[in-house]
Amino acid sequence: MVSSGINAEYMVSSGINAEYMVSSGINCERTPVICDLYPHKIKKMKRIWTGETLAGSAETITVLQWNILAQSLGENGDFCLCPMEALQWEHRRQLLLKGILSHGADIVCLEEVDCFNELSNGLHPMGYSGIWVPKPDSPCLLYKNNMGPDGNAIFFSKEKFSLIKSYHHVLRMQDETCTKSTVLICELVHLKTGKDITLIVTHLKAKETPQYMEVRRISPSTLQS
Repeated sequence: MVSSGINAEYMVSSGINAEYMVSSGINCERTPVICDLYPHKIKKMKRIWTGETLAGSAETITVLQWNILAQSLGENGDFCLCPMEALQWEHRRQLLLKGILSHGADIVCLEEVDCFNELSNGLHPMGYSGIWVPKPDSPCLLYKNNMGPDGNAIFFSKEKFSLIKSYHHVLRMQDETCTKSTVLICELVHLKTGKDITLIVTHLKAKETPQYMEVRRISPSTLQS
């Protein structure tokens, strides 16, 4: 099971709830005139949650995958059509937890997590255990008063799963050059059936630069190995 978390550069999670995200819609650098004319225009997009139940399956597992937007990147990014108050941590912190818990997922895969302790403190009393790995050279560290590096996280229901082991890799280019993307791998056992399950979470950038395109191209073979 793989969660890629490919990030659409112009999408912002407002934290209003898990079914809506605030879309910046237009990049400031590319269309400054429109941004100046409509500085507070917000477009809400309803998330469509998908699921599948296999015929004859006695057990189901629910998985929630969410790029939650690193706080430092949200406050310092070019989300010009999103009100700044919607990006403030005091506004988002409880709404992120509310959005995660509202779906009661067995497994939660998150990207751009620079608030792992905050999330863990909120999810642990609700029966979740979590693992987090930071990105090498996280861009969050470039900003003053940052919350630390962002990275990938997995939370799982302690009632349904037990952790066998977790580990991570840094994605590499074909010439073995390290990238800034990590892969978090967790091996769990489903307590009711005794079956093992492997979760792989990474964050692949959507930008059409040669480096990001190369990382996306080689990632499947990297993950398989």
